[in-house]
Amino acid sequence: MTAAGLGACSLLFSVCSDGFSMDLVSPQGNPAKECGRIRLCAELPVLLGLLLLFLLMLSLAKRPQIAQSPREWSWVSDLLQAQSLCFELCFLHFVSFRVCGECGRSRKEVHWMGTSWQWVAVKELYLQHQGCEGILKEILLMRENKNANIVSYLESYLVDEAVLLVLEYMDGGSLADVVTVRRMAVGHIATVCRECLQGLAFLHAKQVIHRDIKSDNILLGRDGSVKLADFGLCAVLSPEHRKRRSMVGTTYWMAPEVVRREPYGPKVDTWSLGIVGIEMATGEAPYMQETSVKASYLIGKQGVPNLHQLRLPPGLCEFLGCCLQMDVDRRGSAKELLQHPFLQSAEPLLSLF
Repeated sequence: MTAAGLGACSLLFSVCSDGFSMDLVSPQGNPAKECGRIRLCAELPVLLGLLLLFLLMLSLAKRPQIAQSPREWSWVSDLLQAQSLCFELCFLHFVSFRVCGECGRSRKEVHWMGTSWQWVAVKELYLQHQGCEGILKEILLMRENKNANIVSYLESYLVDEAVLLVLEYMDGGSLADVVTVRRMAVGHIATVCRECLQGLAFLHAKQVIHRDIKSDNILLGRDGSVKLADFGLCAVLSPEHRKRRSMVGTTYWMAPEVVRREPYGPKVDTWSLGIVGIEMATGEAPYMQETSVKASYLIGKQGVPNLHQLRLPPGLCEFLGCCLQMDVDRRGSAKELLQHPFLQSAEPLLSLF
C-alpha cells in the first residue's frame, strides 16, 4: 500500500484508542483473562470522516505496491497477496474489536474477526529481525501441513515491515501456563503425550523436524484439544540431507546429539517430548537452575538425571525412559511411542481448566 494509504490507516487505528472500554466475555460467559481489555471506538462521526478521507486518498493513489524492490519482495507479493489483504486487514481492524494479550508466552494479538466471527491469534514476525527466507519457510510449513494436532494457519498479511500470521486461537493457553501452577495428573500427562506424538508422527512422515518442542509451544483448547505451535525453527529433510547438525532449539529441551553438534534426525523431537513429560510431572525441565552453558554440558555428558530419583509413577517413568535414551537407535520414534501402554491411561483434559 502507498505511504498515503498506510498513513490514513495508522490515523484510523490511533483514533480507536480514545474510546471507552468494557470487559471481554467469552462465548461461554466467562471473562477472557488473557485478552485484557477491549477498546471500542466511541467517536463515530470522527471515524466516518476519517474513513471518507482514507477512501479518497486511496482512490487518488496509484495501484498499491508492497515494496520498492520487486526482485527482493516478489515472494511476499505472490504468497501473501498483500495488495488486497492489506486493505482487508485495515478494514477488519476498523470494524472489529481489537484485543492485546498473551497467547502462550509470546506476544500475540487476538481479534474478533468481523467477517467470520471467530477468535484468532496473530503472530507478528519482523522481516528485519527474522529474514524473508525464515518467515517464508514457516508460512509454507504451516500452510502445507494441516493436521488435527497442529495449530491451523489461516492467513498472512504484510503490514509495514512485519508479516502477521493469522492462526487458530487456542483458548486454553499454553502447556507452560499449566505446569507452572500445578502438577498434572498421570492421565492428563498421557493425553498430552499422545496428542503431541500424533502431531510429531505426522510431521516426521513428511520429513519435517520441529526442533523446538517444549511446553511453551504446546497449546491447549478448552475442548480438550492439544496442538503443536511455533514452526520457526523447523527443518525439512531431503534425500540429499537426511541429517542436520545445526544447534537449534531451546537448550534445556535439546537432545544430547544436538548439543554435541552431531548429525541428528527426527528423534530429537521425541527427546524433547520426554523433557516436556518431566515438566508436566515435576513443574520444570531438568537443569533449569543451571546456566545454559552448564546445562548443555550436562545434557551432552549424561542426558537427564535418573528418572527413578524423580519419584515418577512407574508407567510414566517407563514411557519417559523410551523417549530419553542417550543412544538414538534405542530411543523410540514418534510412531513407535504411540504404541506404548502408558498412553492407554489417557484421560480427557476438560477437568484441567
